[in-house]
Amino acid sequence: MEPEDFRRCHVLLVEDDRTHREFVSRILEKIGCDVTIAYDGKDALFMVREQPFDLILMDLEMPKMNGLEAARQIRDMQRHRETEPAPIIAISSDPEPDIRKECTEAGMVDFIPKSIWRPEWEPSIRAKLGPWIRPELGNILN
Repeated sequence: MEPEDFRRCHVLLVEDDRTHREFVSRILEKIGCDVTIAYDGKDALFMVREQPFDLILMDLEMPKMNGLEAARQIRDMQRHRETEPAPIIAISSDPEPDIRKECTEAGMVDFIPKSIWRPEWEPSIRAKLGPWIRPELGNILN
C-alpha cells in the first residue's frame, strides 16, 4: 500500500516509552495514519470506549496495565458490543514464541518485534497494517 492508502486509518498507539512512542507515531503519520496516543493499558481502555479505531498497536510491558491484559479487556468489551472491533497488533522487545502465543490468546492478531533494526520498522509497520486495513471500509473486523 502507498502512504495515501492509510490516510483514513485511525490508529491507537499504546506505548509508555517516550522514544518508541515518538518514533512509531512519526512512522504512522508518515504513511498517512491519524494517530492517537495512550500511555498504558488503562489509558487505552478509556480511549477505546470513547472512540472507534481502525487498528490498535499495543506495547506489552507497561505500568498500571500491561498490553496482554488490556487486549483481553478490549476483546471482552468488543464481545459485549461496548466498543467497535479493531485488530490489535502487539509491539514487544520480547520475541519469544511463548510471548507470541500469549498475544494470540489475548486476542492480538499480529506481532512487531522492537528488536528489529530501526530502519526496518517503517516497512515492517507498513506490512503489518496492510492485511488489517481496507482504506475504503476501515478495518476488516467491522
